[in-house]
Amino acid sequence: MPPLLAILAVLGLLGAATAGATALRRWGCLDAEGARKLVHILLGLVVAAFPWIFHDIWPVLLLAGLALIALLGLRLQPALRSGLGAALHDVDRESWGEICFPLAAALLWCLATADPLLFSVPILVLASADAAAALVGVRYGRTELSSGTGRKSWEGAVAFAITAYMAVHIPLLLWSDLGRVECLLIAATFAVLMTAVEAVSWRGLDNLFIPLVGWLFLESWLTEPSAALAEQLAIACALCFVLLLLRRRRTLDDGALAGGMLAVFMAGSIGGWHWLGPPLLVYLAYTVVWPLPAHEQPRHHSGIMLSVVLPGLLWLMAGHHGLHWQLAFVGYTAAWCGAAACIGVASLWNQRPWITTTASAAAAGPCVALLAWALSLPHSGPMLLYLLAAAAAIPAAACFAWLRPQLNDSGGLRWTTQMFIPLCCSSLPLVAVLVSGHSGL
Repeated sequence: MPPLLAILAVLGLLGAATAGATALRRWGCLDAEGARKLVHILLGLVVAAFPWIFHDIWPVLLLAGLALIALLGLRLQPALRSGLGAALHDVDRESWGEICFPLAAALLWCLATADPLLFSVPILVLASADAAAALVGVRYGRTELSSGTGRKSWEGAVAFAITAYMAVHIPLLLWSDLGRVECLLIAATFAVLMTAVEAVSWRGLDNLFIPLVGWLFLESWLTEPSAALAEQLAIACALCFVLLLLRRRRTLDDGALAGGMLAVFMAGSIGGWHWLGPPLLVYLAYTVVWPLPAHEQPRHHSGIMLSVVLPGLLWLMAGHHGLHWQLAFVGYTAAWCGAAACIGVASLWNQRPWITTTASAAAAGPCVALLAWALSLPHSGPMLLYLLAAAAAIPAAACFAWLRPQLNDSGGLRWTTQMFIPLCCSSLPLVAVLVSGHSGL
């Protein structure tokens, strides 16, 4: 089929799906959530077929642009929003999911280079599992999954995991040359991790996160042997068990807990098992020094968790994309030393003088650095670098203790500050290496 004709056909299907769902909604055949998810499923199935329809990048990018214009019109024009757009906008929650979907499809098409597995499987998971979670959660959700990012339920999360498993397992069996064991392991691990991604996401951003994060993991797993895949699944399940075991003792809500699990898994999956030490130690220490008071609800959501884990993840990505891995690991360790120091300041700042708070919080740095050095033996590199990583906790604690009284707990500035201080301080070991002109690695 000529590309332009295919683009017109896809746009026609999108319009027909939206109009049909709106009509069913007005006739009382579907509730607001059912109408929205019907459009979601139909659109996902059409997009998942793109590798068999298009063979170049430009038609999909053009189609995504045209779809964005149409969907923005349905959102922003009151007449269209209450008319044709009723299927998308009658739900009583704020969501940008319909905007994220074409963006994700365009980005994924560029990343997956039209590979049917790498492109279609994440889209199928998004189309089917996200819809299953929403519909089951609305109709049967009784156990709340605490999240500052929206209303979610554990019943919906289970429905998401089961549907995601099937949406990965069946295509892998039919479209790939992988063995049955490899297909099972990939599908199971994918389901666990994408359920965590869905729990973390807010305001429809799962439509962006699930395809892109799913592609990242799937691309790396398709060439892995069964033993390595089994290790990945074991790490994911062990992290779920440990974090859920401590679930009732911390101020993190379930969405933040899922975000922490994802960050730790990425560290172990990309960097290796010794990269798990610093974040796990910080999390365990956080659970001890900052327990959840009796009769209080968790108040730290996934956005707050992102501010804590992002500095370390940036060093992980730097090591994955070319920075010498020992320098990346030392920067990663320094970032977690700084994060531990900031958490210590946050728990002590209104109880002790500035100098005592700074000294007590900075003491976390050597503990994290020592664990990181021990876990990376015998290839840890010069001990001096880890001493510098531990020392990064001192300026991090001092800066945050000085700024903390001016920062509002509920404001985004507080958490942005708590993210940038460890990120900046974690650069000290790398700066020292560059100034000396010799890493000794």
